[in-house]
Amino acid sequence: MKTLQTHQGFTLIEMLISITLFMLFLGLVASSYTQLVSANRKAKDVQSLYNSVRLVFDTLATEIRTGSLDFTCLDPTQLEPLCLDNSLAPDQKIIGVLHEKGLVRSLYKFDDTKKKILVLHQTRASTALPWSLGNWDLLTPENFPLEDFSFSVPKSFSVASPSSRISLSFWVRKSSG
Repeated sequence: MKTLQTHQGFTLIEMLISITLFMLFLGLVASSYTQLVSANRKAKDVQSLYNSVRLVFDTLATEIRTGSLDFTCLDPTQLEPLCLDNSLAPDQKIIGVLHEKGLVRSLYKFDDTKKKILVLHQTRASTALPWSLGNWDLLTPENFPLEDFSFSVPKSFSVASPSSRISLSFWVRKSSG
């Protein structure tokens, strides 16, 4: 006697429907993953920019707090050659900070062409002697999208007065992406 064999399986229509549903699900997952990676990249860029801004502000704030301002870069009547940019610009672009009884000086300058903040460290053996020559070094990272930097020191600035404030400001270009 012959027994009937039943074949268990899926029909072609069932297979096509299940593959189509699987492909739709896979497309949604891939799209979500791509958006997640993109959002993560943007968050890392913002965090990197924030860290760069903090580095610049912390460096300048620490220098100003622990030193004293070099007023030869602020007073138009006694500007020295390195500080001439302050007399030409509407905003002050160079700030000088003195340390160790006036024997060590740091100059911070915004370079309009490079769009970077530069620092020059100088020393001298006596306050009667001229400053040593040096090279301007980058304070801001190479990829720091700085558009403008300026600071202002009020004419009535006094270290002894708690209401005296030095204002630092810079504009950062938002990266496109």
